[in-house]
This record gives sequence, C-alpha cells and structure tokens, in this order.
Amino acid sequence: MTDVKEQPHRRFPRVNATIGVLVQQQRPAQITRDRFSVLGAGGAFLETGQPYARGSILTLRFMLPEGTEEVSCQGIVRNARVGEGVGIEFLEIAQA
Repeated sequence: MTDVKEQPHRRFPRVNATIGVLVQQQRPAQITRDRFSVLGAGGAFLETGQPYARGSILTLRFMLPEGTEEVSCQGIVRNARVGEGVGIEFLEIAQA
C-alpha cells in the first residue's frame, strides 16, 4: 500500500490499495468477491458491481498486505457511485 491520501475532512488517512474482499450481505443473503481500492482505519472504498443500498450492513473478510491473519469486520454503506462501488464505514473490526 502506498500513496497516503491526506484529506482534512477525514478522521483517518487513507491509502491506495488493491485488496481482495469476501463480502457477505444478510438481506438478501448473498456472498460476493470484490476488492478495496482505497483503505483507511475508519473505512474503505469497495469496488463492486453490486448495487448495495446506503445503510446496508455488510460483513467483510480480507487480508492486509503485511498481515498473516484474516481480518473480519462489519461495515455500513455510506455512499454509492453507480458502476464504480461503495464507500464503507467500518463498525467492528476483529482478526478472524
């Protein structure tokens, strides 16, 4: 991961990243494989073709590039860009 993005309106810095993510949605029940393109301590941008609605709660499982353990977290969709993906705010994070 490189290229830290300093943005004054964000609580945490973000970095450009390419990280595979297993995404699980409860309603409707589905599991997809997507990827993060930007990652920070408070959230990420998920590149996906899925039309996740704002407010959707997702379970996300991924490996950090420097990590050896899988990370599992809950996230909420905060914004969406049709055809590009969704902005996720992390709610709970734990090592799986």
